[in-house]
Amino acid sequence: MPYTPERIRIAHHGPNPAGRDFVVGDLHGCRAALEALLERAAFDPGRDRLFSVGDLVDRGPDSEGCLALLEEPWFFPVLGNHDLFPLVVLDASAEPPHWPEGLEAAGGLEPIYRLWMDNGGEWALPHLGADGPSPALRDYARRLAQVPHVRLVGTGAERFRVVHAELLDVHTGAPLSDAETERLDGASIPAWCEPRGVFALPLLWSRALARGGEALPAAPADGAVTFCGHTPTERVRCRAGHVDLDTGACFGGHLSLAEPAAGRLLSVAVSPERGAAAGAVTRHELPHPLYPPDRSDHGANPRA
Repeated sequence: MPYTPERIRIAHHGPNPAGRDFVVGDLHGCRAALEALLERAAFDPGRDRLFSVGDLVDRGPDSEGCLALLEEPWFFPVLGNHDLFPLVVLDASAEPPHWPEGLEAAGGLEPIYRLWMDNGGEWALPHLGADGPSPALRDYARRLAQVPHVRLVGTGAERFRVVHAELLDVHTGAPLSDAETERLDGASIPAWCEPRGVFALPLLWSRALARGGEALPAAPADGAVTFCGHTPTERVRCRAGHVDLDTGACFGGHLSLAEPAAGRLLSVAVSPERGAAAGAVTRHELPHPLYPPDRSDHGANPRA
């Protein structure tokens, strides 16, 4: 069975009356920094839930430590584009090979493999020997292959969505409403994103909103706030209903942890060599119209 997803997967999560929900930005191997944030938040693994915008691996020093989070019952990630690389490489180099649809249009296996290695995939080299992928890498891929593209969390005014890049219509570029997002569940990725398939999926790759300047489309009236990552930013910000949580942890920036129901944000500077906290955890307010005006008018600046 191939690892690379061929259909879009949406996961639903009801409210969490027993505890709190958190969303963390791109981890990229910075497991130790995450531990510092969870300790500061008094995270209770028996009651609380941690959602992740994906990109568990590459660039930082502890990709395998972040992949180990997939075994935790309180950890709920979405698939990131970096998480996709090992799936594609294992599929295309298998015997017999499974060539994910869109791989040929994306240039084939060799450019994708080089792109992975050039962007932090070296951690996987010990698992890619002459005898083929290691059992550990196959196990990581098996777990990653089950990770959905989008998570819809809670109900009513406190509902939020989690995606790696951006929740956009592939044809119009408009942000998706909740109903439109729901209809994506089970949709064929190749049919929706011809000809590059999963390599053109906005949920994994889009930076249209993140780099769109000031002329941005409005957030859909019936769309819950969407937490996303993928494009590193200096500070957490809200654009067209998307809250950007990737504040460049693996580049010596900050790792950011949001608590949506409370409108709070915790951040910590990260040492890129160690993937650990490089200072004290600081607290901010989430920038989004969902929260009171005195909060939404001011972005949380993790570098302050």
